[in-house]
Amino acid sequence: MDTYAKAVSQLKAAVEAAMKKAVAAGTLPEAELPEFIVEVPADTSHGDFATNAAMAGAKAFRMPPFKIAQAITENLDLSGTFFEKCETAGPGFINFFLGGDFYAGTVRDILRDPEGYGSSDFGKGEKVMVEFVSANPTGPMHMGNARGGALGDCLASVLSKAGYQAYREFYVNDAGNQIEKFASSLEARYLQIYKGDEIVFPEDGYQGGDITDLGRRDRISRGRLSGRRHHRPCERIQQRVRRRAAGCQLRRAQKGSRRLCPAQEHQKDAGGHGGLQDHLRQVVL
Repeated sequence: MDTYAKAVSQLKAAVEAAMKKAVAAGTLPEAELPEFIVEVPADTSHGDFATNAAMAGAKAFRMPPFKIAQAITENLDLSGTFFEKCETAGPGFINFFLGGDFYAGTVRDILRDPEGYGSSDFGKGEKVMVEFVSANPTGPMHMGNARGGALGDCLASVLSKAGYQAYREFYVNDAGNQIEKFASSLEARYLQIYKGDEIVFPEDGYQGGDITDLGRRDRISRGRLSGRRHHRPCERIQQRVRRRAAGCQLRRAQKGSRRLCPAQEHQKDAGGHGGLQDHLRQVVL
């Protein structure tokens, strides 16, 4: 049992013992002890822990909660616990304040298990998937992707610490209409290098300057894709450009994802492939 759980257990036992003592002394009438909770108050200036035992016992003891709280505190023995004092507040709350032993015990817990400290089984092993970054492959990475990487990775780590089986996913959208438009845009920019305005740019194409830059890069325009041989769009060019376009953007997404969120465990693309590396080998290389 960690120090926090031990403190809660000590407090419940001390309050129950105080109620029994008050009943034995006649301060409280004979009645079945009520169920009550021990919690951390919303305003920690009211104490480190608080209990609603007095209000929970109002019906059983047939007394005002404030008087029940007084009877409990008058018979409360905090010796041997992590608590050094208590006080009543409001309609019948009892607030408790921790002593130095609690903090010393917490430090010992941390030193005993630095990696496991703070973990819980709250999630009961439930599987959860956190998808983050999933950057748009038709454009450059930006600060929003960096923010998503940090937040997503932290959220997955918190879930893992809380007892969930958390999986991290980064999807690369390398299929569908989005990539089709990207390939058509890149094809047009590539052909415009040789044919100028004679090549009409798609009305719904991507207008970013990075598309023009990619069209001029050697990896797109070198080799078999020669402007001297292909002055008109054709299916063969389109297939090659799309293949090269997807490769360029996947490399860019891969480089950015490593920089922004190196702790990712799983990367999948929209085509259902197992990972970015595998897809690059199949499609690009």
